[in-house]
Amino acid sequence: FPLQIKRGREGELQHFVRNGVERSKYLFNTSDPLEGGVVWLVDVVRHNCHELAPLASRWNTTGAKRNAKTRKAEPPTIILIDFRDSWSLYDKILGCTTNLAPIVGRENLFYATRVNQVGRNVKHEDNVTEGWDERPFGPLGELVRYDNLTLAKYTGGSVRILRYGVRSDQAEWIQKYMREYVANATAASSNGTTSATGASLDPVDHPRSADVVHFWRVGEDEKQGRHRNVVNMALEHLRVPPHNHALLLDTAGERWMYGRNDIQAKYIHALLQHKIVVTCQRDRWEHHYRLMECLVAGAMCVTDPMHPLPAYLEDGVSVVVFRTIKELREKVLHYLQP
Repeated sequence: FPLQIKRGREGELQHFVRNGVERSKYLFNTSDPLEGGVVWLVDVVRHNCHELAPLASRWNTTGAKRNAKTRKAEPPTIILIDFRDSWSLYDKILGCTTNLAPIVGRENLFYATRVNQVGRNVKHEDNVTEGWDERPFGPLGELVRYDNLTLAKYTGGSVRILRYGVRSDQAEWIQKYMREYVANATAASSNGTTSATGASLDPVDHPRSADVVHFWRVGEDEKQGRHRNVVNMALEHLRVPPHNHALLLDTAGERWMYGRNDIQAKYIHALLQHKIVVTCQRDRWEHHYRLMECLVAGAMCVTDPMHPLPAYLEDGVSVVVFRTIKELREKVLHYLQP
C-alpha cells in the first residue's frame, strides 16, 4: 500500500519495497489483500494507514471464512513502514496501531522506522577559537528505547530500524558501466593502443582520477545542513598548496524528488571517479543514501559518527570514521598518500 502512486512520487516504495518483492525468489505480489497468510507492506508516508482498519475488519467477516475452507485461517501480517527521517508521523502511526491491534492481533502488527536516535543537534557555534577543530561533534543524541513507548503495547516484536540502501537500478547501472569499461579496455589492448592490465569488473579496482568528493553545496540548507557546511569548508583547504588535491565539493546531478527517482549519471560517475567519498549526517538526524552508495561504487568511505554504524560495517575496516574536523583532514591526507 498504496496500490497506485503518481509518477515521481515512487521513491523508496518502488525502489526497495516493490522491487524487493519482484526480485525475490520467495515473495510474490497478490491482488487479494484478504488472501490467507498475506503480508501487507504499508508505506505510511504515502498511504493513509487509517484506511487499513476497515479493510482488516473485512478479513474477520469474509476472509477468515473463505480461507478456512482451503487453509488455516490467518489474519494478515501488517508491516507499517515509515521512511521519514523524523518522528513527525508517530502520533498517526500510534493511532493506526491502536485500531489495528484488536482486529489482527498485536503479534501480527509490526513497525519499521528510520529513527533510531533522539537528541542529536550537532553545532559549530565557535569555529574561530584555537582548538575548535579538535572538539568532537555533538551532541549526537542517544538511542531510542522503543520498548518504553506506548507503541510497543500494540505491536509485536522489536521495532525494525530502516537503514538507507542502494537502489537496484543504481547497482545495475554501475555493473553495466563496469562491463563496458572492461570491454573497452580489452578492445583497446587488442588494438595495441593501451594495456588492459588491471581492468576489472570490481569497482574497487576502477582507476580514479580525482581525490575527494563531498556532495554538498554550502548554504543549501541552513536549518539542517550547517554541519555539512563546516565539513565542506574544512575540506576546501586541501585544494591549495601544499596539498593541491582534486576535490569536488558540490552536488552532482539532480536532487530531491527527481534525483531519487531516476538515474543521475553525473552523480554515479563522480562516485566512480573519486578515491574518497566523504559522507556527513544532517544536524539533527542520522543516515542517508550516500554511505551505502559509496560502498557499492567501490570508493573509500569516510563518515562522521553514527550510533551505531549500519550492521557489518566496522570503523577502520569497511569505513573510516572522523569525530572532529581536525581528524577529518588528517585521515583524508593519510589515505591519499601514495
